[in-house]
Amino acid sequence: MVTNVWEICSPKNQILALEAARNGIVLLKNDAKLLPLPKSMSLAVIGPNADSPQTRIGNYAGPPWKSVAPLQALKSYVKNTVYHPCCNMISCSTTAIEKAVDIAKRADYVVLIMGLDQTQEREALDRMDLGPIDVSFAKDDPRIGGILWTGYPGEGGGGRLPITWYPQDFTKVLKTDMRRRPEPSTDYPGRTYRFYKGDKVFEFGYGLSYSKYWYTFTRVSRNNLYLNHSSSLRARETSDSVRYKLFSELSAEV
Repeated sequence: MVTNVWEICSPKNQILALEAARNGIVLLKNDAKLLPLPKSMSLAVIGPNADSPQTRIGNYAGPPWKSVAPLQALKSYVKNTVYHPCCNMISCSTTAIEKAVDIAKRADYVVLIMGLDQTQEREALDRMDLGPIDVSFAKDDPRIGGILWTGYPGEGGGGRLPITWYPQDFTKVLKTDMRRRPEPSTDYPGRTYRFYKGDKVFEFGYGLSYSKYWYTFTRVSRNNLYLNHSSSLRARETSDSVRYKLFSELSAEV
């Protein structure tokens, strides 16, 4: 257990936090290989959470040594970046929306940073109800080229979804009905990725990659292969090869 605060904030552990965040971010959509964005184009960043480092931490965390807001990171990547919060976390005015739309029209690409913060929901503060918000349209809208899900990536903020995204119709299922297995006779779809049989917006374990690759297996000359040895399992990309993979690394991607 780490007890020294300086060790917690050491460069080694900061790199570890960044790696954990990168491995937790899930690419849900990337039409026409829109992402990663070209640095030479102009960018509009819209949404109050874009400039809020604390929101990404969540409310079950200690004070971070440092935290980079998405807007800071995007500005360092694309120099020609313009930002507008559009809304506060409670409401949006017509004037603010019109201003955000005007900024978006002038940019080559638009990044919307969406989600709630701790003023709406946190420990000892729960909402009594949820509005009829359905963003499943974004999956099939040709005007939306890419979708990234980040959750709470932490201070450093490729992964796979740890949850199933149910469609809007799933709200018809009583939240007090906690049966797991589906019952076709009553149109009950079941719950969790193991048993749910209905339509899904995105399923558990879903996640895309920027590159196309596949795994090839070759024969090995020894009978025993240990996890700390480089294996003969190799991930190959269509254009060039990726480094050799350990089985322990492969298990995280399957």
